[in-house]
Amino acid sequence: MHTMKTTTSLFLLLAFTSAGFAADRTRESQTNDIREAVFRYQFDRIAPGKQESVKLYVLGVGESCSDPSDEFLKRFADRQPPVKKASASSYVPNEGLVDKETHRKALMFWANSIAWISDTDVEVSGAYHSAMLSASSDYYTVKNENGKWKVTEVNNKWTRRVLTH
Repeated sequence: MHTMKTTTSLFLLLAFTSAGFAADRTRESQTNDIREAVFRYQFDRIAPGKQESVKLYVLGVGESCSDPSDEFLKRFADRQPPVKKASASSYVPNEGLVDKETHRKALMFWANSIAWISDTDVEVSGAYHSAMLSASSDYYTVKNENGKWKVTEVNNKWTRRVLTH
């Protein structure tokens, strides 16, 4: 009897642990889909007024604004302006953020931390900056609707705009 209780307890422990790991893996596999939704939202809502002067979008992910994978960047192969990793740009005094290769103006987008509210709702900390012109940091509410992640709400943390005359 004691052996049966021990075996049952061990089985339940393993089952719950496995379910927890499976949920984490499922969430982890959705990270790129969530970040893609935030970036596309930023491109469509933030960038239109800057597109004439900006010739490149650069992306950073995570706490340290690391480069996304090459595989992730393929999701934006059809975008104009083209999309590259954050490390493809550099800050040049009196010019701002530029493409290291062409020295054309760049606009950086960043999708930082993802906080899971539920299996279908997350909050993403994100930002953009165009060096000397403007910058903004926001919280994006992203929901999974019918299998597709979509930004449904944005709350601004801070915005900086430089007025030019």
